Amino acid sequence: MSTDTQERFPLLPRSISVLVSGHRNKRRLPLFSGNGLGRAFATLDCVLSKFKRIAENGAQADDSFPSELYCCGPTTVRILTGQADRVDQHVIKKAHELGLPVDLIVPGELQPTSEDHPDHPDHPERSVAFGCPHSVLEADNAAFATRDEFALSYADILVAVWDGDTPLGAPGGVVWLIQRAVAMGLPVLWIDLHGAVRTIADYRVTELWLHQLKRPVLEEGLLRGLFEDYDIKKGVLTDALRRRLNPLDDLVSDSLQKDILRSYAEEERAPPWIEDRVGWFEQFMTAIFRVRACDFVNSLSRLVLGMRICKPRYEAREAPPWGPLAARFEWSDARANIAGRRHGSGTWLLYMLSSAAVFASVAGMIDFDLSWSFWFGQCAGVWTKRWPWAELALISVILYSFARAGHLHWHRLWLGHRFVAEQIRYLRMLEPFLAIPAPFTEPLFTYRHDRYYLRSAELWLLQRSLSAGGLPSRYVAYQLASESVPERGRRLEEDVEEQFGFHSKKHEHAHTLHKRMEHFAFVLFCLALVCTFAHIGLEHWAETLPADAPRFNSFLKEVVRWLPLFSASLPALGAALHGVMTKLEFGRISEQSNKVHASLDIMLRGVRFSMTKPEAKGWKPMSDLRDDARDIARLLADENVQWRDLIQYQRAELP
Repeated sequence: MSTDTQERFPLLPRSISVLVSGHRNKRRLPLFSGNGLGRAFATLDCVLSKFKRIAENGAQADDSFPSELYCCGPTTVRILTGQADRVDQHVIKKAHELGLPVDLIVPGELQPTSEDHPDHPDHPERSVAFGCPHSVLEADNAAFATRDEFALSYADILVAVWDGDTPLGAPGGVVWLIQRAVAMGLPVLWIDLHGAVRTIADYRVTELWLHQLKRPVLEEGLLRGLFEDYDIKKGVLTDALRRRLNPLDDLVSDSLQKDILRSYAEEERAPPWIEDRVGWFEQFMTAIFRVRACDFVNSLSRLVLGMRICKPRYEAREAPPWGPLAARFEWSDARANIAGRRHGSGTWLLYMLSSAAVFASVAGMIDFDLSWSFWFGQCAGVWTKRWPWAELALISVILYSFARAGHLHWHRLWLGHRFVAEQIRYLRMLEPFLAIPAPFTEPLFTYRHDRYYLRSAELWLLQRSLSAGGLPSRYVAYQLASESVPERGRRLEEDVEEQFGFHSKKHEHAHTLHKRMEHFAFVLFCLALVCTFAHIGLEHWAETLPADAPRFNSFLKEVVRWLPLFSASLPALGAALHGVMTKLEFGRISEQSNKVHASLDIMLRGVRFSMTKPEAKGWKPMSDLRDDARDIARLLADENVQWRDLIQYQRAELP
């Protein structure tokens, strides 16, 4: 759990990451002469120069960086590329001439730059290498595909130099790169060998076309048919790039997700004295059913003092902030905790008040005769008149709480912010392995009825935070295969153990709470059954009693009057507990966490087995460990995505 020190939504830096790539050496391209750049290189220089003008004249892109989402300051244009001959080398040279920062991402080993010194102008700001041997690169495109997917995750637009030909076999190189960019919905500028520029015609990217692009062997002209001519004189801020940078623009149609993104951008932290007390009622009720004295004390101390005074048995390991996504994680993690507590307390309050309203309603309809008791007899008439007012007050509070929960969308905010925070957590887990969780590579927009719609506000926050922040600071001459498997796997083991303990605790908490509430509700219904039988039996018995015992007869009739109060209110309380269990998904949480816990146990054993080989070093064993890390992150991400899908139908409801 992070400490909430921010006061409002963290703004993004004004930044554009441009991935530039082209054909590798094995492709024979006649227009690439040894002494000249060719027309393709001339157009590429023009494209890079236009990006440079955006960095120099920030006002040119002001509409793409709204103040609601981006902080003030200069615009940074960052170039991502590799170290291959021809296109990559030319891009590095031209970018340094223009003064644009360059980040290198290579599938093999990092090659020394012209001057391997951090103060030299040709030195890249960030550089990472997967460490795949040259012999493997020559025979297999898998390492290039891995590198390209990683590079595309940090890019806002792809600039590709391509001859337009479809390979005879499985696509690789720049063809696979363009194919993957299309699947991710990333803007693409295609420069052909004659210097012409084309861009993706988004209306052509249909579901059928995407399905055909997934085939092992591409149909001739299929990929080329997605493009249309583009006049580079209009600039490099294409409509597709503008949509990606600013989904609040008129180019994106109004929708629920667009409104949700606006609501995120307007978020501010409530006064600490309020937020410190949020969730006390949920903690109070769960502490009762779990018989946890520590939680019971903490719930009351949170209400009165705004802090806990009893230390819990388990606390998550506090991780220090890291990288450019630290502010986003800290904010979303803290907002998710607040929204989750509000949703939980609101649900408990609605259902408990509903059972109390039933009690007040039945009590107001019963004509109690308490003359046999002096104190109760004095108050009987007063309470008989006040029960309807108590019922009215309870129903008013229920309606107010329902309207407030529906207006503030606590459940949606809880799941939305939790999704963002957990995906960043999994990204951090994969960071040493140069891998990216799947949500960072999903398309951001859908095209329907000649309009573009934002698919998910949370996906946009994740992907733009990643590309705007650029490569993490640890990626300075970083090489994946430079360490042994035990050294690289130690951090992964710690992360998995933390998730292992979290899901174990989560399963135990939800399972215990669900079972005890279920048993208590069953007992309440049994007591209601007993009260109903007693009411029928005692009422029949009271009619047969002799009249020579008036005081006992009066007491017995009073008991008969009281019994309907319990036979009506006890089932209402049992039903309220069942409603809380259903709305807060205790059973499902327990089952799902148990499944994740079991799967993590198996994967943790695999990681530990790999770490028993101290001699394991190099591309192949590190690639296997990287696959293990991706499988773990995929498991955790899928579990998180399932909860995110609940947003569609979990709304505030009246009990």
